[in-house]
Amino acid sequence: MATWRAAVRSPLWWALSAGSVSVLLTACCAVLAGAHSYQAVGQGARHAPSDVLARLGVRPAGPLGVRRAPSSSTIRSS
Repeated sequence: MATWRAAVRSPLWWALSAGSVSVLLTACCAVLAGAHSYQAVGQGARHAPSDVLARLGVRPAGPLGVRRAPSSSTIRSS
């Protein structure tokens, strides 16, 4: 029980769980837009505007708060 509580409080666990949701949402939107392969899903995600990535739950990174879309290899491994 203590191990589970420590894992839930871990920032890495929260980052992975929220990140996987945004990756899946990004992939679903790309497929609905007509992507037929992982590479096409990655390209669709890469060309998505920042406001769309924000609505999909992609977190800002770095000091400038730039939102980077998940790569095709990240989408493939999810």
